Amino acid sequence: MRIVDRSVYVGPSLYARFPVIRLELDLGALEAWPTGRLGRAFVDALASALPGLSEHGCSYREPGGFFRRMREDDGTWLGHVLEHVAIELQNMAGEEVTFGKTRAAGAPGVYTVVYEYAQRDEGIAAGELGLKLLCSLLPVDIRPAESVPGDWSWAEARDEFIRFAQRRALGPSTSALVRAAERHDIPWLRLNDQSLVQLGHGKYQQRIQATVTSRTSHIAVELASDKEETNKILATLGLPVPKQELVQSEKLRAIGTLARFRDARAIDALTEALLDQNDGSPGAALAPKRFASALAGEEMPVIDGERALLNDRPLVDTRLQPPDAAGAAAACVASGVRVGVRACSGPVRLGPGGPEPAGRERHRAPAGLPDR
Repeated sequence: MRIVDRSVYVGPSLYARFPVIRLELDLGALEAWPTGRLGRAFVDALASALPGLSEHGCSYREPGGFFRRMREDDGTWLGHVLEHVAIELQNMAGEEVTFGKTRAAGAPGVYTVVYEYAQRDEGIAAGELGLKLLCSLLPVDIRPAESVPGDWSWAEARDEFIRFAQRRALGPSTSALVRAAERHDIPWLRLNDQSLVQLGHGKYQQRIQATVTSRTSHIAVELASDKEETNKILATLGLPVPKQELVQSEKLRAIGTLARFRDARAIDALTEALLDQNDGSPGAALAPKRFASALAGEEMPVIDGERALLNDRPLVDTRLQPPDAAGAAAACVASGVRVGVRACSGPVRLGPGGPEPAGRERHRAPAGLPDR
């Protein structure tokens, strides 16, 4: 039993007028094992793992209807069971979702499973966790190979899923505004993992972030200061952007990739990072205490900006000044002085011998220090 294909619909679709996830599920040999054949032990184990399924009415439209469907005659197939499990997992995490539909997809053993979701990542995770739960409850002799890790625990996986969902839930203020929009039949779309939400479509659309509206410049400033979110937004518009990942540790996973500060307002910590490069070794720490993370990604042609290099390999990209404007960053760093972002406009080459200025001086050194 495996998920062959998955589609996430963020608005009206062939299946519903609201957001749903569609899974193409291949039961394989389990097509010959409906719940009636799996027996009472399987149904009771599922009821113990997810007690809330007892409230699912299914086609009987009354509490207990789903378990009645599983027990009577030959029962129902595991694609239908996965639909209800994915819905119930989201309910356990605090979401109010109820819609689901499962139909044969044509080929024997292949089913189209559709279920409602409240948060995209949470909905996808619910389907994957539900599949793993069902596999863990199957008799060992018919359980798909490598479907469940040997040390897997349902209780731990369930709690981790709930924490995962709660971390991505809208805050109380944003959630209240979204619910109010729903009551007035205003469509909405969540634009990131935080609280950025679009209300309406086309020329009528408005955006909110928590309780701030797009009628001020605050949201635009916040997005422009966040390298990660800016990258995502430009990518959704079809613009070429470098692939990148968030590096949480103090060391780069692979020196030779381009690292950018996640928040431009913390870029003044660049000088501290450079001062920490005592020996210029590739394993030296990148992120000082001033900020928690950096973005590592593939190198793109630098059209407007400068870079700090570690042994001829790109380390930090500021991209704030034209490339022909050499600056006094190296002089400031060598003197042990923290300077503002725009004063550090020139490339700095870091090697075993320490910082070396590249290019001519553009700014005077701070008062009290000799000019270079």
